[in-house]
Amino acid sequence: MVPGSIADGLIEHSRRLGAYAIVREQIKRALSVVVQNGKVEEVGSAHGGGAGFHLFTENGSSAFGSVDGFDAGEAGAVLDRTAQAARVSE
Repeated sequence: MVPGSIADGLIEHSRRLGAYAIVREQIKRALSVVVQNGKVEEVGSAHGGGAGFHLFTENGSSAFGSVDGFDAGEAGAVLDRTAQAARVSE
């Protein structure tokens, strides 16, 4: 199962922080098949990914952040820290 997008929530969160965000999500899917002596021994699949964001303050300062996975709470916490980093550089 592929997780739902968290991008809209992160963009709205950045607006509440008074910042602008570019959000990029990436999902990687992999399928593997193990064949031994012409016989299929194992079939597997996996997926993973996360989100990255570039945050801009109203004064033009910016910072980057990223998170592995698609947990909205964790991504929001990283977005908060990224906004703080951008404001430090103002």
